[in-house]
Amino acid sequence: MKINSIQRALVLLLAFSSVQGQQYDYEDYGDDQGQDYYAQTEDTLYQDYAEHQQMKAQGGGGAMVKMFGAGVAGWFLGGKIHSKRALKKQHKKHIEDLKDLYSKYINDVSTQQSQIAELEAFIKESARQQLADEFLRADYDNNRQVSRAEFERYKREYLIKHPEMTSAFPEFEAFDPDRNGMITLREHEEYYEQRGMI
Repeated sequence: MKINSIQRALVLLLAFSSVQGQQYDYEDYGDDQGQDYYAQTEDTLYQDYAEHQQMKAQGGGGAMVKMFGAGVAGWFLGGKIHSKRALKKQHKKHIEDLKDLYSKYINDVSTQQSQIAELEAFIKESARQQLADEFLRADYDNNRQVSRAEFERYKREYLIKHPEMTSAFPEFEAFDPDRNGMITLREHEEYYEQRGMI
């Protein structure tokens, strides 16, 4: 079946008229006053960008700088306060440690001094006992006195055993300050006390 030009024109006319009859009514999308939908909603993207750029130009970005500055200042002040507290705490602990150390030092020195005093007393007593034993060895007749004869006898026996003491051995008169010819135990001790030996 061939479509002639008239039929073709009719088909086109019908299609055109049906399209014309289907025009859209944009007024349905408007607000109550019959405005167009697209006219109502504005495109604010460019306006927002322009406002943002203007804020930056006027120093609106300074808020970040201010926030950063406040953060740095807070960190610095906080650090200073914290370090001051830590330093104060450390100083207090140091003072307490020094007090403990000083107290221990005093106790140790006191203990050592008493030990030294005990040791000196022991040494003196030992030296006194040794000298008393030496005196009694020279007292051949056991009368608690040493005569000149007893002294010379003891000196000879002693120097035979210790010849290196020949020049250092004292004379009888050194032990007999009252010149009565007898050496008592007390005179014997006084001789060594005067020389710091007991």
